[in-house]
Amino acid sequence: MFEVPRLIYELRDGQMIPLGSPTQVTLEEVKTRFINNALDDKLQSTKDIIEAIGDPKPSSDQAVKALEELAINGIADRTPSIIQGKKQGTTYKWRRSQTPTSDDPSYRSEVKLEAELNGRKLWISEL
Repeated sequence: MFEVPRLIYELRDGQMIPLGSPTQVTLEEVKTRFINNALDDKLQSTKDIIEAIGDPKPSSDQAVKALEELAINGIADRTPSIIQGKKQGTTYKWRRSQTPTSDDPSYRSEVKLEAELNGRKLWISEL
């Protein structure tokens, strides 16, 4: 006896085509697929982002939820901004976040150190 794996199927031209495992459309997996396969520096519509991740496609609701979580966590940018909330009739566009993070090599932090020289307190600022 053997076990038949669970798969997601799509009906194409009268044929059932296996698309992949249901685990490929979990919220966390969809977010990972957006990060690795779809989000880049140019703004793209939700529909284009979903197309870019390949099969199996998540539901529209699952895709939007994943993109919104990525925007809330600063991984993706949405136009109009995610902080403006949802606006009925608006076409949202998405891209990889343009906000520098502490991991970004162009990010610079200023450090201020207190030192004492000949009994005088000094502040030293370094970049």
